[in-house]
Amino acid sequence: MRFAALLMTLCAALPPCAQLQAAEQAALPAAQATEATTNSAKPVAHATEPATKAAEPAAQVAGPAAHFTPPQRNYLIGCAGCHGLEGASNSKLVPRLRGLVGYYVNFPEARAYLPRLPNVAFSTMTDGELAAVLNFLVFDVGAGSAPRGAKPYSAAEVGKLRKQPLTEVALIRYRQQLVERLIHQYHASAELRVYGYDP
Repeated sequence: MRFAALLMTLCAALPPCAQLQAAEQAALPAAQATEATTNSAKPVAHATEPATKAAEPAAQVAGPAAHFTPPQRNYLIGCAGCHGLEGASNSKLVPRLRGLVGYYVNFPEARAYLPRLPNVAFSTMTDGELAAVLNFLVFDVGAGSAPRGAKPYSAAEVGKLRKQPLTEVALIRYRQQLVERLIHQYHASAELRVYGYDP
């Protein structure tokens, strides 16, 4: 199954996604829905049987959800709401990551930019988890954009950089400066300009 296709399965396993759980329940085959209704109507004497039946959907969810790697799960929970399931967002509103985010590891200041972004730096993830998500973004979501031989982020590097969040700079202007350098000196895609530039 594709990464995006597993989102519903993952969200069904998470407490905050009650609406998605309801949508998944609505999509159950009619036979399962009928069986669930029948089981809930049984007398209390059969209470163990409905509990067993109720546990079955959770077991089904656990199987496909296991196909997510920890960085994919953390990305879906912490980033995909804005950046899109596969890193493809409305680029005028939120920077697109798919095929582009890897360009940022071309030089130290741009590399540091990613873990220093406030929403990244203040994440509740550990340094190791955050490093794994950044590596997933740079090398998988941003596939083809990272320079050959680029080294992955380490937990120690991320831990050091996130202690210096970009809270004292005009982020859009700062990003524009990095993007122009990436385009002119490192032949990055001009698509990086879509976000933060006047139409």
